Amino acid sequence: MNKELKDKLEELGWFITKEPDGWYLSQYSPAGEDFGFSVSDANFIDDVKDFVDEYDVDEHVELWIDDRGTHGIPSSIKTLLEDAECIEQMLIDLYNGIKDLKVFQHVTDTRVESKERDL
Repeated sequence: MNKELKDKLEELGWFITKEPDGWYLSQYSPAGEDFGFSVSDANFIDDVKDFVDEYDVDEHVELWIDDRGTHGIPSSIKTLLEDAECIEQMLIDLYNGIKDLKVFQHVTDTRVESKERDL
């Protein structure tokens, strides 16, 4: 990972952990969820874009709804929903913050349209 990318990820509040074939990017949500995802060295920007496009607020809330009020999971469904929406925005900000870096200038993303959001 080059310095420009590393510095930008850290500026955006992301933690970076090296994995055998890439990186694990993680961050804490406003409600305290430690969320993250893996990206490959070979397809870093495409992997980020794919994760952003595939993230679904409803599905994310469904992961936690049965355990709400336990293990540090907020008990309020409203809080879970607002937190999932914040995570979605954090992911959008991540992609928008790194897509134009020099390291990715050779990548042309024509296969995936930007997800429309009502945030």
